[in-house]
Amino acid sequence: MTWQVDDYEITAFFALVLIFEFGERIWPARRIDRLTDIKLDILSFAFALTVNRVCNYLFRATVSSWTPPHLATVVAALQSLPSAVRILIALFMVDFVIYWIHRA
Repeated sequence: MTWQVDDYEITAFFALVLIFEFGERIWPARRIDRLTDIKLDILSFAFALTVNRVCNYLFRATVSSWTPPHLATVVAALQSLPSAVRILIALFMVDFVIYWIHRA
């Protein structure tokens, strides 16, 4: 079985949920009753997951239809890279864009 991008996203999401849940139990910002907040937590999770899926679908559909043919080979080459390399490239690209937004 090979993992898809969505599998990595869901795994990372649940890992972050566990990390933040652990942190909240050890160093709570305030005292809360977890049973009363569970409905809101489930609703928030469902909403976040739905918005994520819709945005991913729309973004992929838009990008694939607007990508010029001469860039399609570059996109295919980037998609064939290992996940760790793609994450590093994405971090550098985001940092580069944030830098220029700051400069502007």
